[in-house]
Amino acid sequence: MRAAGLVNFLLTGVCLTPDYEVLKKNNTLKREVELLSDDTHIPQDVCLIPDKNLLAGKKLTIATWQDWPSSGTRKDENGNQVGDGFAFEFVDILREKFGFSYEIMLPDENILGDATRGILGLLHSKKVDMAAALLPVTPTTMRLAKPSISLGETEFVILMKRPTASATGSGLLAPFTTEVWLLILVSLVLVGPVICVIIKIRNYLVRRKRPLLVPDDDPEPEDYSLPACVWFVYGALMKQGSTLSPRTDSTRMLFATWWLFILVLTAYYTANLTAFLTLSKFTLPITGPKDIPRRYKWFAEQGRILENAILNETYLPELLPPRFEPLPYLNETREQRVLQLVNDEHLVFLEEKRKVEYLIFRQYVKLTAANEKESHRCKLAMTPQSFMSHTLAFFYPFNSSLVKLFDKTLISLLEAGIIKYQQRRALPLNQICPLDLNNKERQLRNEDLMTTYKVIGSGFVAAIVAFVAEFVMQGWHRQRAKKRAASAQRKVRKGAAMCRPVVG
Repeated sequence: MRAAGLVNFLLTGVCLTPDYEVLKKNNTLKREVELLSDDTHIPQDVCLIPDKNLLAGKKLTIATWQDWPSSGTRKDENGNQVGDGFAFEFVDILREKFGFSYEIMLPDENILGDATRGILGLLHSKKVDMAAALLPVTPTTMRLAKPSISLGETEFVILMKRPTASATGSGLLAPFTTEVWLLILVSLVLVGPVICVIIKIRNYLVRRKRPLLVPDDDPEPEDYSLPACVWFVYGALMKQGSTLSPRTDSTRMLFATWWLFILVLTAYYTANLTAFLTLSKFTLPITGPKDIPRRYKWFAEQGRILENAILNETYLPELLPPRFEPLPYLNETREQRVLQLVNDEHLVFLEEKRKVEYLIFRQYVKLTAANEKESHRCKLAMTPQSFMSHTLAFFYPFNSSLVKLFDKTLISLLEAGIIKYQQRRALPLNQICPLDLNNKERQLRNEDLMTTYKVIGSGFVAAIVAFVAEFVMQGWHRQRAKKRAASAQRKVRKGAAMCRPVVG
């Protein structure tokens, strides 16, 4: 990279060598040629510092659109429409260097557009000399206009209402994933019957196949029932003792294997639960566009980069069918509409990262000025992972003589870091409202103990069901016993009647 910077830019300027003879022969470049004086001789090597009057006194027509904070318009103290945003700060640098003036033309529709409408329509029809807006460099835009050098990149994130709880899960279930919990449940169900079957096979082989191997003083073989084995497995999981006392080595190895498994499992669970309650990071339920259709409804601004990417360039097919909102031009009204859709209708907003950062920061400032609690100031959250990045640039009509003329200066601004600085100048150095709010004290919340409440409730419900079942079964057995007793009494009476002597 050339050793260029802000000091070199201010002191030495930039030298260009455009071929103006070719430009004059091109009839389609009439406006660009008219910008250059025909009365004076233009040398082949144009050094911008000696010849600052190359565009002096010329008036350019510059297109822009309402795309705060990068570009837009506002009224000055005289009521005139002037450019706003850091894109026009770069234009002002060019204006001061080359001595031209400009007027602003807004498209009929505040959209990216195509060959006949929007800001691209103005460029393609050559109604303007350039577009002072950070437009995406995509196959669609490059077919309609000529981009400048890269002025940075944009990437998209997802804005959503901050959830009250982390997507990792509730406190007691967080240490393990769903797959691990399912496997533990499967092992809890299968190990008891497996132990019971192995013990019965062992008893069968030893007693029936090898009776001589059993000593005469050996007591009855270990014949644990299935409920006893299942209860042993459950009791070991809960770190409870067991009344079973195996005597054979094979049964002892089975029991010891399960105890070792439970020891390792509970050690991992305890360690991960402690880490989760003290050092866990807040996570969102969605990480990218693929998670949106399963959980949320989404929207994006109409006529912008994302709509062009989805509809014209077949990006992100998982987001079809799309929903694009015609958001208002005014920044305050636009923010209110976005917040209404995100907070009230629980939609997620897909937008450029820098715009989302500005939105979160402005919301944080407003809530701080309203004396909201620190924990209530971050009501929005954006995904840490971005998607679909695009290069941004100014755009010119095809064959414009301004491309090479301005690119040298823009390169100097880019190499000096001025463009990147201007884009983030209004944002603080520290990240505002990160996912992990870095609370110093991690207190247990009611949500962390929700699983405990569910376990207790489920246990009481199961106990009540078992009690009712026992009561019903006991009554049923009592009725059967009464019927059997009554039947037995009738049989006795009938037998006694048959055996009674006949007196005659």
